[in-house]
Amino acid sequence: MNRRSFVQTSLAASAVGSVGMPGVLHALASTAPGREVLQARGLDIVEGGRPVRLRGVNLGGWMLIEDYMIGLPWTEWKIREQFRKVLGDEAYTAFFNAFDQAFIADADISFLAQQ
Repeated sequence: MNRRSFVQTSLAASAVGSVGMPGVLHALASTAPGREVLQARGLDIVEGGRPVRLRGVNLGGWMLIEDYMIGLPWTEWKIREQFRKVLGDEAYTAFFNAFDQAFIADADISFLAQQ
């Protein structure tokens, strides 16, 4: 699954829902009848009194080039502008097409299928 497909699938999943319950939580709750609502107990998150470890994915670095990751003090559009100036239009397009297709591999997001 490439980055665009992953993001589109994630956005579609989050759009599913009903009044008062975000889409992903609604989808999870509807597939597991009898599940209790997560609650905070001090610094812990619990479900039915049992500790729960939440896992997630930060899509920030997958969706844009973060300046601090490559050591440039600019926003993504400025970084891309500089790449275009240095590489020229054709090499710039080839580079970012390859970047978009290869930046996230199936193995990077395969854990989602196991959830």
